[in-house]
Amino acid sequence: MHPILFKVGTFEARTFGLLMVIAVVAGVILAVRRAPRFGLNRDQILDMAVWAVIPGIIGARLAYILMNWKDEFAGHPERLLTLKFEGLTSFGALILGGVGVFLFAKYRKISVRDLLDTMATPMLLGWGIGRIGCLLNGCCYGRVCESGFCVDFGHYGSHQPAQLVETVIMLLGVFALSALEKAQTYRRPGTSFALSLIVFNVSRFIYEFFRGGTPEEYRAGIVSGRYLSWAPITEAQLTSILFIVVVSTWWFWNRRRRQSEPISA
Repeated sequence: MHPILFKVGTFEARTFGLLMVIAVVAGVILAVRRAPRFGLNRDQILDMAVWAVIPGIIGARLAYILMNWKDEFAGHPERLLTLKFEGLTSFGALILGGVGVFLFAKYRKISVRDLLDTMATPMLLGWGIGRIGCLLNGCCYGRVCESGFCVDFGHYGSHQPAQLVETVIMLLGVFALSALEKAQTYRRPGTSFALSLIVFNVSRFIYEFFRGGTPEEYRAGIVSGRYLSWAPITEAQLTSILFIVVVSTWWFWNRRRRQSEPISA
């Protein structure tokens, strides 16, 4: 069977940037709708978005530079700064974006757990939309594809549209977590955000199976993720495992420490 191809990677950074804006706006709109459930209001969410998005972009870039210093940046300082939406890593965005939300909550004297719970499903929605931007931008592609549903990534050749795997899982996570929240009469602060992080990292772990390869394949552009030198998993999969362990430990500790609270009207 011949590959089913469509051309991507020719939309340039402006299309990716537009998808990122759509992802942020969609996440903020959903967060505003969720805010009363967690005792927050519209203005607090809009102000928080600035504290989350800007550090998130910086964190995504810094993490990518650190992870690819030897292959791409050592001896090439001109590559460090770019106005293009490329060379970003979601874990860096998650960490520094989370720090931004934490600092905003402390500055405005808002419950950190309530604010993070408000952002649980909006975060998944934003990341799901953002992966469509990755597809159109021609980055983060899957393994080489010769038959079935394949995508022409320009000079990278024909590959699996692995980005859509994460989009689907993230959107399923939005619906599942929303349904779970609606079924609850009482909640434990922090639970929704902890579950969203588990969904996020499970999604990333699965996604990496479609794009991982050897360091040599990575440097040749055959794959967009690389295996560790000592294990048949990628760097991102190892990071996902660590996140899941930390978040699960915190969640069980939080359940023992915190009392349940009634759901706001």
